Formats: sequence, structure tokens, C-alpha cells
Amino acid sequence: MKKRLLSFIAALALVFVLALPAFAEGYTSPVTGYDYSYFAIDYDAMLDSAHKYANVYDFADLLTDEGERDLQARADQRRAEGYSVYFVTYDEAYGRSIMTFTDDLYDYYITKLDFDKQVTGVMYAIDMDNREVYINTGGALADSISTDKAYSLLDKTYQYASDKDYYTCLLKTDEVTMKYLNPTLLDKIIPTPLSGIISAIVSVVTGLGMFARHNKNNKIIAGSNYLGAFNVVNNNAVFAGNRREVIHDFYKQSSSGGGGSHSSGGGGSHGGGGHGF
Repeated sequence: MKKRLLSFIAALALVFVLALPAFAEGYTSPVTGYDYSYFAIDYDAMLDSAHKYANVYDFADLLTDEGERDLQARADQRRAEGYSVYFVTYDEAYGRSIMTFTDDLYDYYITKLDFDKQVTGVMYAIDMDNREVYINTGGALADSISTDKAYSLLDKTYQYASDKDYYTCLLKTDEVTMKYLNPTLLDKIIPTPLSGIISAIVSVVTGLGMFARHNKNNKIIAGSNYLGAFNVVNNNAVFAGNRREVIHDFYKQSSSGGGGSHSSGGGGSHGGGGHGF
């Protein structure tokens, strides 16, 4: 009897040991071998309560059921418009930055569940661990929102998270993001306050430059002095009144960085950025 019992226990242990790689494989990217188990084991256990709606993952339990339902309705609306959007909250990033962690969440819960296809979409995340809100773009949209642009978009909505109105923060972030991705003709025609200021500066520089160029008595001030300040590639642009080129060069020089996509540990292509709250 004891021999049979020992044999049964040994066989059971062998089955368990042999099954471990199969369980581990479920948390590993088949593309890169990247291991998601550092969060997936815990977060998978929350799915029943946190993932009641297809595009909403409320792991931090910040949303009411009505709020989740409304966000899902927004996601359905965006799908009809040709966009996949996802709303995520969480309170444990396991020591990872918000960029790394939202990349991993996107790759594991969106790309992986879609049969490991690279999903083109936008994830809006509220990270209660790092105290940041984040816009994570994936797939073909990875290059659509730079780090700086994401920060400026979130600058309009992060205060809702500070005020603990997380539902409105996610909803408004989607609004400003989609408005940026799909500008109306009016948005294109009417300049932003910053571009208006730059236009005024350029107009002054253009006038001063033309004055200096044609004033024979002024031998010190030259148009090139002003052009150098704006890093203008085509010197004739100012005098020809080509404002677009001047503004483009000014933006290029004054930009603080960011932009471009990056590859996640799981092999996905991502972009976007965050804002503290």
C-alpha cells in the first residue's frame, strides 16, 4: 500500500514538474522570450473583477461600474471610427517605469490576446504606483504621438487625476488625443496661441531683417544676425516671407526632445509619454 502511495506521489510530482514549462510559456513572448510573469501572475488573478468590459482594465479599482460601461461605450465609438483604444488603471508597477510597464501591459493583454498580432491602438493608463498618467501608442500609431506631445496633451487632463476624478481624466485624455490625431479643418486654420506668438516674432524679425538689409547707413545690424538666432536653413525664407519654413526651423531648434517610437521587451513598437499628477 505504501509503495503504491509513494509511486502515486512520485508520478504526481513528475507531472507537476513537467507542467511547469507549459505554465511559464503562457507568460513568455513567443517572439522575444520576454517574461511577463513578474506582473501577469498577480494581474491575471484580477481579470474577473477588473476586466468586465473588453477595452477597460481597472486593476486599481478606481472606476465605478457605470464609469467602466461608459468608457467601453467610448471605445466602441472609437472602433467605429477606425481606432482601438483601451483604458487601464493599476497600482503596482513592480519597480518598472510607466513607459516599460504600459508597454508590457499593452503587449501582454492586447497584442498577446489578439493571437500575438501587433495591434494598432492607443492605451490610456493611470499609474497609481508611479503617480503618472500615460498615453501609450502601439503598432502603426507608435510614431504618431511624441513624448513631448503626449505631455502637452496630458497637461490638459492630469488635474482630473490629481482631483481623484479618474473617469473624467481617462475620458478627457481620449478626447484631446483623438482631436490631435484627427484635426478638423478649423483646427488646421486657426493657429494655437504658441504658433501665434511665434508668427508675431517672425514678423518682427522679418521686418528688422529687411530694414537692416536695405538701410545703407546701418553697417552693424544685418539680417543674418537675426537669422542665426532662429537657426533658419534657407536664409531667403525670411526675406521672401516664407513663414512656414522659419517656424518649422524654430520649432526644430527649440524642441526639448522626445518623439519617435521604441521597441518594448516583448517586441512591440510603442510611442507616447506621461505626465505626473
